[in-house]
Amino acid sequence: MLSERRARRMAQRAAAGNGEDFGFWAKRAWRKLAAAAWETDQSALNVLCTIVGDTGSPRRQDALDLIATTWVFRRLPQLREHVVGHQAMAHGHARLVTAALHGQLAQHWTAQEANIVRKMLSDADPDVQAGAVSAIRAADSAMVHALWTVVPGMSAPLEHASHRWWEDPLATILISHRVSPPSSNLDHMWRTWITNAGESMWVALSNWRIPGTAQDVRTLSMIAVEPDVTRLTESDLRPALLESASRAPHPIAEIAQAKILDAIRRSTGHELADEVCEAATQQPVLAAFCRRHKLAPADPVRRAAFFILTQQPEQLQALDPDGSLLSLAYATADPQTRKRLQKGMLTSGSLDLVKVLAGEDRRGRLHLMSDEEIKYLTEQLAARAAWEELWRIVLEMPMARSIRLMQLFAGGWLPRDDDSRELFTRLASFSHIRLESGTKELHGIWPVAVPQARIKFHGRINDVSFAPDAPQLAVAGSSRVAGIVDLTQARLTERYDGFASSVGRVLHLGAGMFLAAERTNRKDHECRVIRCADQKRETLIQLPGSITSLAPAGPGRFVAGTRSGELLIGASAFVAPTRVPMTRLEADPEYDWPRTVAADPQGQRLAVLGRTLILTDGSAAGVLGRGFQHTVVARAVMLTADLLAASDQNGNINLLRHQRHVLRPIAGASVAGLGGLAAIPSRQHLVAADRAGQLSFYDQTTLKLTSQIACPPGGGHATSVHAGARGDFLAVGYDSGHADIYDLRIGDVPSLVTRSLSSMVPAHLGVLAAARRVRAVSGPPAEVLDLLQACLEHRFRFDIEISETVTIATGEYDIALA
Repeated sequence: MLSERRARRMAQRAAAGNGEDFGFWAKRAWRKLAAAAWETDQSALNVLCTIVGDTGSPRRQDALDLIATTWVFRRLPQLREHVVGHQAMAHGHARLVTAALHGQLAQHWTAQEANIVRKMLSDADPDVQAGAVSAIRAADSAMVHALWTVVPGMSAPLEHASHRWWEDPLATILISHRVSPPSSNLDHMWRTWITNAGESMWVALSNWRIPGTAQDVRTLSMIAVEPDVTRLTESDLRPALLESASRAPHPIAEIAQAKILDAIRRSTGHELADEVCEAATQQPVLAAFCRRHKLAPADPVRRAAFFILTQQPEQLQALDPDGSLLSLAYATADPQTRKRLQKGMLTSGSLDLVKVLAGEDRRGRLHLMSDEEIKYLTEQLAARAAWEELWRIVLEMPMARSIRLMQLFAGGWLPRDDDSRELFTRLASFSHIRLESGTKELHGIWPVAVPQARIKFHGRINDVSFAPDAPQLAVAGSSRVAGIVDLTQARLTERYDGFASSVGRVLHLGAGMFLAAERTNRKDHECRVIRCADQKRETLIQLPGSITSLAPAGPGRFVAGTRSGELLIGASAFVAPTRVPMTRLEADPEYDWPRTVAADPQGQRLAVLGRTLILTDGSAAGVLGRGFQHTVVARAVMLTADLLAASDQNGNINLLRHQRHVLRPIAGASVAGLGGLAAIPSRQHLVAADRAGQLSFYDQTTLKLTSQIACPPGGGHATSVHAGARGDFLAVGYDSGHADIYDLRIGDVPSLVTRSLSSMVPAHLGVLAAARRVRAVSGPPAEVLDLLQACLEHRFRFDIEISETVTIATGEYDIALA
């Protein structure tokens, strides 16, 4: 510690010389004096204060600098007076503290010193704090952006932040600054406001009116500050606007709701209001918003449902006093909305739920109702002793449910007429357990198809084809003949001969007209496609070699393949078909002519198959897909526009799907030699006949074998298979001259047992009657069918035409086609 005398002597030595000319001893004395002052030696400090007051001292400026710097770090009140009085400035970063003390911080700081400025906001000297605050508030954009980079916690996710960054003194000042922060900090502010909804932060964000740029805040921030409500109701922002309006108690909900109301007032249509109301049915906040501002859908039916879902029973009563609108809304609603409507109606208390659920035409709506709805409806009818209505509903249900509903009847009630009383008694006494066992057994023993008739022709059958509009079968014979058989009368109604070659393929087009295609063993022999109708023949086209295949390609249209390497596309049976060379499909007509062709049911796609598998469009404009298999394709059918089944002569069946320009095999099956291949689209089945005529039924999407039917004996080798357009009949032709007719409708009988009686038509009674004539059953299955027949006979007892079912002549009949 220096004495006063020594301190003065050191000051005198330090003042010897002048400025840069201070000698060694002067500099050494000053260093010692400064070091003592730094250590807060009072004698040294007193001497320095004396030097500061002496304007003529050569060391006065050095003393000012030393006092200012020492004060910054030591904070001695004795020094502060001189620092303030003489506007002294410290050296280095310490100068910022003295600059703030003098209110001159903005003239001395740099962007690189932003973190030092932040620390000054917590300085022990209030004037330093005030100077820093004042400078920050007046800072330009460059300095503001620098200061934002040192706000603690701005880079951390909100859920992991160690403290509330917006409460930092620097952040508090910057949030209220006129200059907006950099985009990353602005995004973080939006993120914080969306999460915490601070009032001061919203004041700043609303003043800046700059939306965020980050994906997680861009949309919501635009909802908050975008002044153009028309922009907010555009398709890219409208969902976010509705979602924001439901975020109460967050202030963005009130902001979005105000903008929605403004947009609705400006709009000339009801689209936005309807969307808000739709969202309100699942958002309580929006529901309250709609109630408060009396928003409702424009459509009265939707408005009735809206009033239930948003708990506005008074408005519903005023709109729909008889419940008819709500009933219609309920009938057209999806299952989830129905459940919500049921819940809302139960809490309402004043609604006739039976009327709403079932409407005026209760039976007509039953097929739309869930099991829970039907249970509620029937129990309510029973509670009201509405036996007539309950009985009518029983007659609409599947038999299993009808039998269970019979338990609801009480008080000895019976229907009025004798027929109904008889059926009522049978249903009431029928065991539910017996129904289940009989139904299960029926499914196990019932065939998918039943042979109904065998037609004997004199000569080989090459091909068969059902008419799409009548119970007729076109038949091609090898003895250069073809004709039409009326299956209901078991007789040949039209016969055509005089063909130049054997008729290899036939295609019935409807209206009593069919196409006959000739075939030969010689490539140079002329063959024709001939239209046959009204006992007249007309050649559509003639060309060398056989017509290898003939297939339908949509209503009234056809496609054919030729040995000469061409594809024939027929727009109708009255004009010559278009000839398309295989070269257009990038195939060699000599090597890869079309062995068979097929088309999807609408004729949009064609399959041309031989050694190569080619998929093209309906006009064969180019190749859509290509595939390969090891053997030549003999038969094929298109199941859909992208699904094809193809088989070789050995009975190897491939299921191919069109994927990315390739026909890819997805499943396979095999029969013992191929006799024919046909699709039954209405039943999602593919059927193949082996050489002996046994029928194998496959699921058309997986080629999983679902059933097999043995052919009647004595048929010979199968040559062709064809299914009726409606999937009701199947015909198999044989080289022995036989054609077997199968009834596919009979295979539907087990499914009829579980169908709703309301979905039945008189034709089903005819199918059931036909099935029971050709297939005898006993025990529980017979009892189940007896009950089903009783229900259908009661249902259609007043129909003049009991059945629309086509009844073909059964048994064997001989037809002289040759």
